[in-house]
Amino acid sequence: MGQLENELARNDADKQRIAGIRQELDDLNKEAKVWEDLYDLIGQSTHFQQAAQGITLDHLLYLANRELGKLFPRYELIRSEKDTLGIDVIDRYQGDSVRTCDNLSGGERFIVSLALALGLSNMAGEKIRIDSLFLDEGFGTLDSESLQFVVHVLSRLHNDGKMVGIISHVAALTEEIHCVLQVTPVGGGKSVISGPGVTQGGTA
Repeated sequence: MGQLENELARNDADKQRIAGIRQELDDLNKEAKVWEDLYDLIGQSTHFQQAAQGITLDHLLYLANRELGKLFPRYELIRSEKDTLGIDVIDRYQGDSVRTCDNLSGGERFIVSLALALGLSNMAGEKIRIDSLFLDEGFGTLDSESLQFVVHVLSRLHNDGKMVGIISHVAALTEEIHCVLQVTPVGGGKSVISGPGVTQGGTA
């Protein structure tokens, strides 16, 4: 009787030990599943890069759409279904139809690019307020109507408290901008700067 009772006690202890081992095994399997999923994601570097870039692009589009909603609410930017890292636009004025950026006019493409630039600046300075913006491209490709539209949008940015600087050789812009600094080359790698707040004879 005593021997059987000892064997039963050892059996109960073994059952408890096995139950503990099974629980430990379950926990390890759950942890292994996390690593297996992570390996499936980054087992090939291209998969990891696309996943990381996709997350970044989603965040950028979110920030760009906030700016685009204030500048030109007709469009909303989305990730392309055909290209993982491509960008399409939803046209709110055409029954929410999805269009590629190639189908945008010069002025519309400029505004979309501006919204993306503003979104990117917000990503770079999420803890810092960026109130200055300098544009140094794109104006020469715009027709007169698109140029008027772009100037109107930039004026709205200025009214929202941002300082907008434009670097351009397009003469029509000087008629729309109140504060203009003129840079005139004088030879020898030097230029003369003239305009409000500039003392005479200043060179750069």
